[in-house]
Amino acid sequence: MLLIPLLTAACLGFAQASEVAGLVSLPVARQYDAPSQGVSQRDTVPWELGNAYIKYGQFTVNVSMGNPPQDLVLKVDSASAETWAFGPKACAASSSCVGGEFKPADSKSFVNITSYPGFKISYLDGAQIKGQYFADDFKVGNMVLKNITMAVAKTAEGISRGIIGVGFPADAGPHGKSWEYPTIMDELVLQGKIQRRSYSLYMDGVDATSGSLLFGGYDKAKFEGELSILPIVREFTDPVVRWDSLSVTNKSGTFNATSPSEFPAYANLDLGASFLHIPQNSFKVLVESIGSKYDSSSDRYEVDCDLGKKHPGSLNFVFGGENGTKPVNVSVPFSDLAVTYVDASTGKTSMRNGKPYCRLGVGVCEGADTGKCGFGDTFLRSLYVVYDLDHYEIRMAPIKHKATGSSLVSFGNNTETPVSSSSATPGPSGTGSPSTSSGGDATSSPTGGSGGATLLPAGSGLVFSLVLLVSGLSVLA
Repeated sequence: MLLIPLLTAACLGFAQASEVAGLVSLPVARQYDAPSQGVSQRDTVPWELGNAYIKYGQFTVNVSMGNPPQDLVLKVDSASAETWAFGPKACAASSSCVGGEFKPADSKSFVNITSYPGFKISYLDGAQIKGQYFADDFKVGNMVLKNITMAVAKTAEGISRGIIGVGFPADAGPHGKSWEYPTIMDELVLQGKIQRRSYSLYMDGVDATSGSLLFGGYDKAKFEGELSILPIVREFTDPVVRWDSLSVTNKSGTFNATSPSEFPAYANLDLGASFLHIPQNSFKVLVESIGSKYDSSSDRYEVDCDLGKKHPGSLNFVFGGENGTKPVNVSVPFSDLAVTYVDASTGKTSMRNGKPYCRLGVGVCEGADTGKCGFGDTFLRSLYVVYDLDHYEIRMAPIKHKATGSSLVSFGNNTETPVSSSSATPGPSGTGSPSTSSGGDATSSPTGGSGGATLLPAGSGLVFSLVLLVSGLSVLA
């Protein structure tokens, strides 16, 4: 079995977790796991290539549980509120336990929560986890949350590491609302670390492996222009926004990829997913536009690794144009849609017939019956996204590549307060030229400024910030 070592803050060059005036900053890593260690939580991919894996992002944090602390690496998940780790039995029985294990017997502060039914959770890719709830200390760097509720897995199938859930509280608890408990996001507020349930994820470069999570606000030095605002659709318990239309731009022009039977749809901005998912008819338009070929032996669509050069163009999204809000426009270049296969033994791009081998990082919506489509790393890595759980808002702007310095803004209950600033110099831009403009009023939210326009029109609603670095994305409001 190929093992990926635990990454410590020191070996990744991370600073320790820090707290500043209602903000908590944690080091984060983007991990690429080998095939024997499973794929993304919500993207199942056949592994007929043998010793190769897909270069998709899993965003992880180094944490510890218990007293004395036991070190773990957990995956960040915005579509779940449960935080859990592999237990010894689950890890021993799994071929893909790469984030470490928590041993309850080794913690002096461990408390088994017998008043709850057993822990049980499943994910859309078929992964199933069962175990028990417990209370113990949770630590990242110098920040400690005391006696919080988590879970330890006794069995875990189809998943490679434990989860730190930063989603809505309704996603936590064994059997619905009667069993809801304070989540990690709740405890950050209850224990005085932040004032509003929120966070931001920033990666240092296009294929960066290090970055930071900022709980309680956002960093103005890490994105271009102003943040556009979108309301979260309250019918869902995930960070879902209304998705009004899609078009495709290539060398021949811009083509509508919106089918009346499939739109408006809903986009789940999901940190736990790797790929972008779009409706069936939209997918057909995209595949024809970029000349992607279907490989029946692997059940996937293949693309040239230099897709952006051979087929210059973009996918153009319009979000949230309802109830008086202005729509938000996002263009993702085709170059961002090619996902590389990597040779696990060399760390280099896999070759097929003497050429680099890539697949299309776009699939068909799994939740077609509800119109909810997963927007994972393929889409999100180009954006700085703020998830505000308390105000049911999402804010987004193009990321600033290789940004230095900081300009921190802390969220209060109904306020936003600058707390510190240092020189911030943008690094070299990617292949595209991100631009943003924002407008429209949103309840309990500041209005944005204005900026350049691109292809489509543009909106406005949660408070955690997500920043992933990649080239060529543009956001318009």
